[in-house]
Amino acid sequence: MDDVDPADDFQILNQLVQVLKTIPPARRRRVLHMLDTLFNLDGDQAPNPDQAAPTHSERSAKVPFSQDLSPTPKQFLLEKEPRTDVERIACLAYYLTHYRDMPHFKTIDLNKLNTEAAQQRLSNPTY
Repeated sequence: MDDVDPADDFQILNQLVQVLKTIPPARRRRVLHMLDTLFNLDGDQAPNPDQAAPTHSERSAKVPFSQDLSPTPKQFLLEKEPRTDVERIACLAYYLTHYRDMPHFKTIDLNKLNTEAAQQRLSNPTY
């Protein structure tokens, strides 16, 4: 591990301050908030300068920017109104692909989702 020179840290801080001084206060707050979110500066753990920046999925897992507005399986099927088992399977497959991020699934996954949606049993889901 490299030795950290406090003079280098002060120089970096000075450069950041000079850049931030050129930004209007409202934008400065927004930029600082983005940096705070990006580097998790007010998180549970103290920031580690040697640690890499969190990935997109790690950041989105820690900071929810919006609520999950996806419908439940039951709501989705009520909205689509499938009339046959084939239509219901197609709706369930669409739901798994687009709302559960499962582009590949098995018959049992469709059966579980069908049960979760409180629908009657599928007569022959494999067919």
